[in-house]
Amino acid sequence: MEYYMMQPPMEKVAFKEMKKKEAQAYFDWYMSEIPVRIEMLKEVVKEEANIDLDYSLESLVSLWDWYETKIYYVDRDKDLYQKALDEAPEWFKPYVSDKFLSYETLMYAMDIAIYYAEIIVRNNNQIYWGYFTKPKNRSGVNEPTLLGIPGNDDLNPREIVLVLTRKSAKEKNKNRLVDNYNTWMKYL
Repeated sequence: MEYYMMQPPMEKVAFKEMKKKEAQAYFDWYMSEIPVRIEMLKEVVKEEANIDLDYSLESLVSLWDWYETKIYYVDRDKDLYQKALDEAPEWFKPYVSDKFLSYETLMYAMDIAIYYAEIIVRNNNQIYWGYFTKPKNRSGVNEPTLLGIPGNDDLNPREIVLVLTRKSAKEKNKNRLVDNYNTWMKYL
């Protein structure tokens, strides 16, 4: 099976730079892609690991266990690494890495984020997919995200999955995603 990264049909503009109409168009496209991306993910994990993605919490454990075998870093070009170091504030330099997550890792991460978000939406009537356009300096502006979180907050599943991915790159834990879900449920 050929697995590929989602590619928006419109020219990609940085989320913070999007106009309202661009954000709406991107959101509409993203929402139309959700069933496609989940079906692709279902097929590959069924084929490779005989896992049934049935939107259960147990499926998060099996899915993350499979995904941890796909997490790896690749070396960053030396010039790009030096540029990142040069541009980073002094306090941040120790966090600049000469490695970055592989394309394959990111490809799966984005679809796992969608699946994870769909489980949250299905189990919480007040949570829904949406986006916000202001304030422009807020993280996640114009991005498809989960809204309806108490306190007028949002939950960006892509950011969550990337943080968990980096943790799993250091230390495997097949319960990492379901533990994150359970932590969020305490606040909802």
